[in-house]
Amino acid sequence: MNNFISTIPHDHLYTIFWKAPNPIGISTAKDGVYIAVNEAFTKLYGMRRQQVIGKSSVELGFLSKEKRLKMFNEVKEKGCAQNILVKCRNKSNELQCVLLNTTPIKIKNHMLWHTIGTNISNVKLIRELQRENILARSLDSLDTIGVILFNDYENEPLSLFHVNETAKKILGKETIPDLINELNGNESIFLNTKKGYYFVRQISTRRNAPMKIVAMEKFPSTKIVEGQMRQRGLTPRQQEIAMLVATGYSNSEIAEKLCITRHTVKDHLKKIFLIFDVHNRVEIGPKILSWR
Repeated sequence: MNNFISTIPHDHLYTIFWKAPNPIGISTAKDGVYIAVNEAFTKLYGMRRQQVIGKSSVELGFLSKEKRLKMFNEVKEKGCAQNILVKCRNKSNELQCVLLNTTPIKIKNHMLWHTIGTNISNVKLIRELQRENILARSLDSLDTIGVILFNDYENEPLSLFHVNETAKKILGKETIPDLINELNGNESIFLNTKKGYYFVRQISTRRNAPMKIVAMEKFPSTKIVEGQMRQRGLTPRQQEIAMLVATGYSNSEIAEKLCITRHTVKDHLKKIFLIFDVHNRVEIGPKILSWR
């Protein structure tokens, strides 16, 4: 077999490389600069060969710096990198999902990477659409809580993923960008709508989670809240402060609104924390929401 391969002219070997059905790229191991790509590669990314050669995978946007580092470390530790999933967009802005398999090769004292890709865009997208449909239907079945999901995957710009039917009814003419602007810098806000009063907050998720979640829960009636506060021994002033804290006001804003000092607000909050049996201001809103 080796003797047979040695008899194949170099231009024929290049034809085999060029016409291979899978996208193939050969790049420098150190910085990922492409020195050769085949036809399937150029078709996948919608770019001409001349636009790729001499540029790195990171520079072209095919790989993030983090993904490139992950591949580099895997090649270093295991001798190859297998089934590395990457997402990118071609020149037509179509999402591409590709599994990369990289093997280091040495040619004339130069260390290179030989990377073969498998385009799984159709399979991946179909599965994602199925998951999205199931998730959307589940969220739409919630009739007491409004939920808004935002994509935040792999540091991509934040974009709207789904708004359930309850959230749409709550918002009415209120736009989502306006709502997010109100939430920006606040742990929560209090939304007054035709449907009633709602406690709106961003639900805390783990770092680098693929989604950001905004929940909208209806406040109990004012009479119920005031009654519960009185039963717990809160003074009228403490009731005012508790409600303002629950609806996202800072100590400075509360002091200005009630014409008292921030020191007085802090003193009241210490007593409110004890009465509510909470440890910080973030817990006050959910505590009031439990009074149905």
